[in-house]
Amino acid sequence: MLKYINTILIILFLVPQTVFAENSDVILDGLKMLEAPMGFVSKDLRIIATDIINQMIGVLGILSVVIILIAGFMWMMAGGDDEKVAGAKKTLVSGLIGLIIVVTSFSIADFVLGSLMSVT
Repeated sequence: MLKYINTILIILFLVPQTVFAENSDVILDGLKMLEAPMGFVSKDLRIIATDIINQMIGVLGILSVVIILIAGFMWMMAGGDDEKVAGAKKTLVSGLIGLIIVVTSFSIADFVLGSLMSVT
């Protein structure tokens, strides 16, 4: 399973993209048009940091749920073998602990970053 995830990540991030050269004035005008809707001009650094932290916590939450699902699949495929069931239980407990940590860190980060935003 991990081999397939690594292959997908390599394909997405390391395969070169095709880029066509254009007039630099056209590119700059296009960037100016994109700045306002994307929020590059009006966003404060604190808001950008909050968005990045929330995105990272969201990815970790998804990862812990995937670990829980994998543990459930391992348990179903154990076929009554005590060692495989024990390994699946161990993975399930690890996934649940990870999910609890992610939810707790989200609430702490939300409180701290909300307090920082309301100070100024």
